[in-house]
Amino acid sequence: MKRLILLLAALVTVLSVFSLTLADDEFATCIDAAAAEGSSLPVCGTRADNECYAGGRMEGKCTNDWEWKAGWYIARFNDGSLKREEVPDEYQFLLPPPVEVLPPAGGGAPPRITTICHFYAGYDGLYCASSDGTGTVDFGNNSTIDNNALFFSTSAALPGNCVSSVYSVGSNWLTWGFSTAEFTSLGLDPTGIYCWIG
Repeated sequence: MKRLILLLAALVTVLSVFSLTLADDEFATCIDAAAAEGSSLPVCGTRADNECYAGGRMEGKCTNDWEWKAGWYIARFNDGSLKREEVPDEYQFLLPPPVEVLPPAGGGAPPRITTICHFYAGYDGLYCASSDGTGTVDFGNNSTIDNNALFFSTSAALPGNCVSSVYSVGSNWLTWGFSTAEFTSLGLDPTGIYCWIG
């Protein structure tokens, strides 16, 4: 009888460890940087792997397993590899609001312009990107436009009205609260570039 109890206890312990290992493996879907070429998996330890890493929207804020798992899901949502409905309910409130795509006004009129805005506390600014290829920044969130931006793909000719250098959308707007999915839904290139315009 003692052997049976010990055997059952050992079996329960082994199964518990095995199930924890499987649960952790769900979040181990990244690849070493040296092997990343040609892979669709994100490089381990990067923002694309988890928003808790440097450059991510949750950088410096992840102190427990729940937050690290949230960062994993948000990174994959932002890069378009997970749909909103695939993100567990417990992390849904961390996602940007759904983008409402407005139908064209009746009679073949041009489509309405859709705008998505995010407040970025790092620069105390409200950043807005629009489906017409423009963006604005309101520093201090006081309803005054301080900067105007123009988005374009890397293969486009630079417009003459740029008053600044050209910057990467990914290194700026995607760290100011925007997701790749949001830029794509606006018809903008999330791997593109932008400039400030006069």
